Amino acid sequence: MTTILIVEDESSIAELIAFTLKEAGWTPFVVSTAGAAWEFVQQRTPQLVVLVMVSTQVAPLKDNVNLVGY
Repeated sequence: MTTILIVEDESSIAELIAFTLKEAGWTPFVVSTAGAAWEFVQQRTPQLVVLVMVSTQVAPLKDNVNLVGY
């Protein structure tokens, strides 16, 4: 099972991304804050993180993970 974590605070955008990934056969999980994303990765190891947030919200994560395109 390939786990994809979606970090997006706009629920309509998160739902669209999750639906598209699920239709493609992936297993998406959605959280709405950087703190929730950090808690998620402490318990699970997603194969991909889709981070759709403004940079000030990402600050708590950037020292703890490698961000592609940050």
